[in-house]
Amino acid sequence: MEFSPLAQRTAKKLINDSENATVATGIELEGHAYSRLRQSEDFAEGVTAFHDKRKPVFRGR
Repeated sequence: MEFSPLAQRTAKKLINDSENATVATGIELEGHAYSRLRQSEDFAEGVTAFHDKRKPVFRGR
């Protein structure tokens, strides 16, 4: 299974940024990250690929 490079970078940054944060802050950071990812080309490609029953081609955008 392939993952979007953009999503992977975001997840790693989120883990590093929230290491010493409270749960509430971590949840807030996650929400902001998810909002940004939902607007990405990779998100749209993932949804389209799922509906087309094909593997996604992620570009990291």
